Amino acid sequence: MPTVIVGTYVETNRWTLWDVWAHKYNLIGLITYMRYTGNLEPLPTCRKMADLLCNTFGDEPGKRDLNLGRTAHRHGAGQCS
Repeated sequence: MPTVIVGTYVETNRWTLWDVWAHKYNLIGLITYMRYTGNLEPLPTCRKMADLLCNTFGDEPGKRDLNLGRTAHRHGAGQCS
């Protein structure tokens, strides 16, 4: 199954602004849904989103800088919340 990115940017601009923010709030929404409904069907999707973020950002070679405040246009506002 291919990786699905929940974002609004083309691949060359991915992970530069609001993509992390969108994944964060999608995760929060799905986790809240599971908590209140008891329906764990979204859990594999949550794991895939979390894995994607963990595999994209970090201190390891080839990963993106986790501090988007240093790399984003708005210097830590909104997209880094």
